[in-house]
Amino acid sequence: MTAGEGAFLTSVELADAWRPLSSAEAALADTLLASVGQQIRDRYQRVRNTPIADDDPTARSVSIDVVKTAMTTGAYPGHLSYQRVEGPRSKTGTLASPGGSVVITDWHWRQLGLFSAAMPAACFDGYDDARY
Repeated sequence: MTAGEGAFLTSVELADAWRPLSSAEAALADTLLASVGQQIRDRYQRVRNTPIADDDPTARSVSIDVVKTAMTTGAYPGHLSYQRVEGPRSKTGTLASPGGSVVITDWHWRQLGLFSAAMPAACFDGYDDARY
């Protein structure tokens, strides 16, 4: 099996790095991996003006992390927090991204060397004299 269009890895490789996936989860994973891969490729091309390598290890790592988060939080679609009460016990949590959503965070972009904030720049119009 090959990676989907734009993806940096397949659902089989994701399963090897994470946990076994059902056939439905594998199909979802392939779709999410293609989505994440295309977003990375588009932004990398736009910022660096060169395509990212197909075997870039950081892009693979970021893809795994983003897809794992989307699939894990998929039990709470569209929610940012959850609470479950079972008898005398309760479990609450806050999700890093809305349940089931593919969210590439600023931290992920920094891992790829792509910053979300503008970098400082200056233009001094060629003045050599420090008084100006």
